[in-house]
Amino acid sequence: MKKKKSNKQFTLGALLSVMAAGVAAGVPTVVDVPNTINSDVVWDSDTDGDGVIDQIYLVDKAVFVGDIYGETRPTLTIAPGTVVALSGSTTGTNGLDVGTVVITRDGRLDAQGTVNSPIVFTSVAEAEYLYGIDVDGVDGINDIKPDPIVDGGAWGGVIILGRAPINFYDSETNNLGENSIEGFATNAAGDSILYGGSDESDSSGSLSYMSIRFGGFEFAADEEINGLTMGGVGAGTSIHHIEVVGNTDDGFEWFGGTVNTSHLFALYCQDESFDLDEGHQGVHQFWFALQSNLSDNGTEADGGNKTGAGVKTGDPKTTAKVFNATYIGAPDAGDAFRLKDNYSGQFHNSIFTNIGDNLVRIDDTDTAGQVGVNLNFTNN
Repeated sequence: MKKKKSNKQFTLGALLSVMAAGVAAGVPTVVDVPNTINSDVVWDSDTDGDGVIDQIYLVDKAVFVGDIYGETRPTLTIAPGTVVALSGSTTGTNGLDVGTVVITRDGRLDAQGTVNSPIVFTSVAEAEYLYGIDVDGVDGINDIKPDPIVDGGAWGGVIILGRAPINFYDSETNNLGENSIEGFATNAAGDSILYGGSDESDSSGSLSYMSIRFGGFEFAADEEINGLTMGGVGAGTSIHHIEVVGNTDDGFEWFGGTVNTSHLFALYCQDESFDLDEGHQGVHQFWFALQSNLSDNGTEADGGNKTGAGVKTGDPKTTAKVFNATYIGAPDAGDAFRLKDNYSGQFHNSIFTNIGDNLVRIDDTDTAGQVGVNLNFTNN
């Protein structure tokens, strides 16, 4: 008998609860995923459409979606309710060695879950606990419920790369316009980890009703992967109703780009809940952060980035506008906001409470000079 899908709502209480009903009876099939996807592919945990989980996708290394030699962008389609279990190599030295899904500039992701059937990216340990199957064939079936406060870092993250503008200067006047996404050793993945371009309306696909849990694998000191990373992602991309739980790096991070989002939830992440960098220009609403004592800042926001003799004050500036956010801090967490490098964004109509350190920290005179000009907080 196969494991029935959970029918819980996509709400904070439901997503932090254990989807335990019927677990003992379930024995889904494990599907190993190749590390390159260069044509249209569908992942579906309910192959016959009967509302039952019959397969779980195992990702134990970086998987790259895209065809750098093709004329079209292949799409990875993930059906509602699909479960993806990911793991990391204990000897890994960069993002290639851990379970990570990378949608390159030459690929797209169509991952549209539903309220009752969210798409789940989680650790092998949680997948084994929930579905009663030895997913990775190592050490039997885990029977301990993972703790979102301390059990992050079990795999990498979900990375979306696009062709929208970024701010990355190598001299005072030259914006390189592209960069390699963090989380990988230099040149380890070549062009597959490049992001940025000139297409503000670029589309990397659609993501909705998705839960990303227990990621942020640390492959070197201070080198982890975010829950959901967006590099140069364009405004043609749809991103809403996404949660990141228990990530050891940031919950969400933007490197430039113009994508807009709504209903993002960062729960118990150990670095920032939301991180804005490299000239991100999106408009966002309904962000929610719940921190633990292991968390750092609610939001870290940078204007630009540089290499060599570059500057951080060029264009595009980080002018992201956020409305209707709620941040609940923790006594030993960091600042609600750490702003630096000519940050020029806005937050409006929001609630910030139980902050562990400063409400707002500004690191440099360039950012201080933007206060009341481009940097505005109102009705909070």
